[in-house]
Amino acid sequence: MTAPSRLARRTALRPEPETAANLLFIRKGTALTLGVSLGLLATWAAVATWAVLNSDLLAAHFIARENARQLDYEQRIAALRASLDRLASQRLVEQSGLHARVSELAARQAQLEERHSLIANLVGQSGTGAASGADASLKPLASLTEGTSLADAQPGSRAKPTPLPETFELRRDSPGGPPPDGRSAPRRESMRAPESQIAALESSLRASETAQLQLVQRVLRRSQAQVEALQRAIAEVGVEVDPAGAMPAKSGVGGPFVPLTAEGAADPFKALLDAAQTSLLTLDRLRRTTAALPLAQPTAGEPELTSGYGMRIDPFTRMPAMHTGIDFRAEPGAVVRAAGPGRVTTAEYAGGYGNMVEIDHGNGVTTRYAHLSSIGVTLGQSVAAGTPIGRVGSTGRSTGAHLHYETRIEGAAVDPQRFLRAGARLAQARLQSTSSTAAVPP
Repeated sequence: MTAPSRLARRTALRPEPETAANLLFIRKGTALTLGVSLGLLATWAAVATWAVLNSDLLAAHFIARENARQLDYEQRIAALRASLDRLASQRLVEQSGLHARVSELAARQAQLEERHSLIANLVGQSGTGAASGADASLKPLASLTEGTSLADAQPGSRAKPTPLPETFELRRDSPGGPPPDGRSAPRRESMRAPESQIAALESSLRASETAQLQLVQRVLRRSQAQVEALQRAIAEVGVEVDPAGAMPAKSGVGGPFVPLTAEGAADPFKALLDAAQTSLLTLDRLRRTTAALPLAQPTAGEPELTSGYGMRIDPFTRMPAMHTGIDFRAEPGAVVRAAGPGRVTTAEYAGGYGNMVEIDHGNGVTTRYAHLSSIGVTLGQSVAAGTPIGRVGSTGRSTGAHLHYETRIEGAAVDPQRFLRAGARLAQARLQSTSSTAAVPP
């Protein structure tokens, strides 16, 4: 190709320069603003497109989060309800336990009141003046009243069971910290009050039970000591008696015969009470037996013994002889008294005895009072211990004013000193028993 042709072609391909009317001039700031706007518009379009495409996924995420929150809330509510139920169950258990303890206390108190009546009867049978001790030992029982409520019960008073309050508060006390409000501490104190009152009642009932046992033990020990003293006295005088038969039947008593059983052996109080009652029955029979024996002095004061019982030199024959009684020196005319209760079987002049009175005391025991200057009773008359029956004299076979005193068992003469010594010991035992009773604090 030739040079001119190439030049023509280049000229044809080159565009013609634009004219000034076709040119658009844009400033740099405007272009930047326009670029940012286009970028934001593109971003919004992209986000909107993504949101439209992923709307179901977002909704599922929000629903799952709300479900998780609701489940957590429900679990917390369930935990609170479980805690509430647990506390309510605990309160019911505690309330049931308190009611059971109150019922047990009421039963124990009823038992103590029943024992109180038995002990009062026992003390009355003993006749030792221990009734004041019984009342003092059981004084707490006397103040127990049906109208006392559990809230007002004090130690030694009777509590009537009352239910615990049905409502309570949930308290969220921090460990070792003060309660959140001023009502929690008083409420805890009010809930602990029945527990402390029941504990005080239990302590009072235990003290009453101990006092009852100690009182029965004292009665038993005292009655046993007196039984032993009476048994020694009866053994010393050598009288064969049946204590059961020596007690005459009382008038105005009766009832069906109910034999004793061993069901109370497992109960220490009943076993002790049975032992005390048995001892008192034996004591009463022995008292009746010894009360019929001639154990008292036949003359007043401390008489001088001038001749004892047994072999001696006869004051008239100066030969050995048997003296069937004892002689008391006494002033002429001194009062002679019956040594025990009985019935006069002889009241007359009787040879060497002179004026003599003989008294039958039962159980084969008789006493003779001889050489009396006068006789003050009649045949068949009943006399008590200490009844004047005559006066000292020197009638019959006598060397001077004195009292010849004899005791006989089944007609055979025995030493009267045995009866007098037994009577002195019993009097001393009664004095010691009275002193010990007065010394025992209530």
